[in-house]
Amino acid sequence: MPLLGETIWGVEKREKHWSFLSDRSSFVLAENLLGGEETRLAPKATLLLRISVLLRTYQGDYHTDAFDLDRLSETIRSGVERIFFWGTAAAIQEAKTMLASSELELEKILEDHQLLLGTATLIDYSPKQNLQWVELTRTGSVARSVASTIANIQELRQLFASYPRDNQVIFSTPRNRKSTAQIRGGAAIHRQHVRELNSAFWGWAPWYIMQGGFLEVLDYREIYQKPQCFFTWLTQQSPLYFHSASAADLAAQLFRLNIPADQARPECRLKMGAPTPLKGKWQSTPVKSKSLIPFNPIFIRPSMLPDTGESLEHWLPYATTEGYACTLVELDLEQEETVSVQAYLEEQGFSFVCLRFYPSPTDFTSFKLKGQWARLKPDQTLAQPYYLDAKGFHTEEQTLLAQLQQLWDQLTKAAQSTITT
Repeated sequence: MPLLGETIWGVEKREKHWSFLSDRSSFVLAENLLGGEETRLAPKATLLLRISVLLRTYQGDYHTDAFDLDRLSETIRSGVERIFFWGTAAAIQEAKTMLASSELELEKILEDHQLLLGTATLIDYSPKQNLQWVELTRTGSVARSVASTIANIQELRQLFASYPRDNQVIFSTPRNRKSTAQIRGGAAIHRQHVRELNSAFWGWAPWYIMQGGFLEVLDYREIYQKPQCFFTWLTQQSPLYFHSASAADLAAQLFRLNIPADQARPECRLKMGAPTPLKGKWQSTPVKSKSLIPFNPIFIRPSMLPDTGESLEHWLPYATTEGYACTLVELDLEQEETVSVQAYLEEQGFSFVCLRFYPSPTDFTSFKLKGQWARLKPDQTLAQPYYLDAKGFHTEEQTLLAQLQQLWDQLTKAAQSTITT
């Protein structure tokens, strides 16, 4: 079986596979799923229940934007966050009863009855960014007897049905670390993405410090509502420019892994450039709370507004001083002038880690491709992906795994990290 993924399936093949999984599963939607449409009616109770599941999943060591009940309640009411749960019929029925309880009653119930549930969240960024850009995240489970596969498929189906735009993208950063005696790993959810959801692997997302203080080198993956729309757009894609051969080769290999041989694949060109930070303004995406900074990344991108933001020379030391777990810089790879910025970033200890495809907010058949460079905070302990030492299922995977091993070596050397395998 593939370790990293197959080429992206068309809608018909994906739906056929998802229907096959649903038909052979003992998972009953009416009994084993508490979906986003229901949880939307009880925002605070839903948030408390999600927190309960996540804290038990990660043994209290969980550091994301999941605790601000008042602010997040509004995101649930408005449909920005779609939280869902899965579990046994009895656990789901008790969860439904809990959601009908008052907030004070629920807090007491959660203390006395810790339900064996799993949870995940679909966060819709379109209201803020005017993009059909959704993240599958906040995933955790203590429901040992019920898998998340059918729950994820059902919620994705409902999401697709609610959006008419062909260029919608769902992105996710599933865990992939090995399990230890103290920490459950991510092999199961990773295999679900590879074998069942057919999410496309576009590199790594070394973004978060997670359970046990490990920085996990997560997968970066995307699912496309209409893959044929994505393939058609690729036929019009301009060449992509890279400063380093390793980055160009990795990007080209990612296209070979994900894009069928009968579809267009962008050309990845190597171009030299003197190390120079791109002139103009850059903007960052800060975390919601200062207490979360040591566990989360800072994203730095060229500003959309010419008079808004700061220089790149401002943001890089700022990220270090503030203590972010990882500094991420995104560049437009179609612009030749970014080659000098790539050289500058690599000189500063950054490594090319992934490709990202943003849906266009104006042309609903188009996307915008970005490359992401990462620099980790020094003296961190990294958790190695479980598949890194494995043999690839086919030649393309074997080549990609060798490139990922080189990237792993770059990341750990640049971070001067202690490594756990």
